[in-house]
Amino acid sequence: MGRINGVNSDYKMIGGAIGKVEPNPANLELKLFLCPYEQHNELEAETGTCAGIDTVCPNPGPKLGHALLHLSQTEGITLKTDGGTTLQLHQNAGPTPGLIAMTPAGGKVRVNGAMELVAGGHTISMTPSATGVALQHTNGAKLDFKVGGAMEIVAGGQSITITQSAAGITLQHTNGSKVVFKPNGNLDLITNNNTGTVNIQGNLVVSGTLSRNGSPV
Repeated sequence: MGRINGVNSDYKMIGGAIGKVEPNPANLELKLFLCPYEQHNELEAETGTCAGIDTVCPNPGPKLGHALLHLSQTEGITLKTDGGTTLQLHQNAGPTPGLIAMTPAGGKVRVNGAMELVAGGHTISMTPSATGVALQHTNGAKLDFKVGGAMEIVAGGQSITITQSAAGITLQHTNGSKVVFKPNGNLDLITNNNTGTVNIQGNLVVSGTLSRNGSPV
């Protein structure tokens, strides 16, 4: 018995002694794991053994504190801790070829630093900074989450910034034109320097008062 353990698929306790498994198992495996409670492993006993995870540890008392590194010919490489938190690198074969799967018992995965997603010749980078977090495509398109709560969408050399304040939610283009959604339900369309033109292609139906500079038209 020991707190640091290593077992493999080719040898185990057979009839009271360590013996070679015959015929060779179809799946070649190696397990290195911690068991804080010094339970038997498969090289020390034929039953009642620990395999490095809390759900199968035979210790009658506490079961927390296990950690497992599992190398498998068919499944790839698996890192596992208590509660089922798992990082698995699948072999490039089988039902999930080349897949990297993270399963956090806590319900989320934290990445401290920048991250890149590359697929099909495209790259999306996620970059944190003192001003916020930016998601950017290789073509220059970008979604920027600002620290103060604003959000900026950039594409084709133009951008739209979304900000929130007591006056409402504002969508503003780099050319200065903007749309303001006000808390009282009003909607403002503002062109650059109040001199631009709002084009309506189609019918305009007004249910209410149409005014110019505060005076009914």
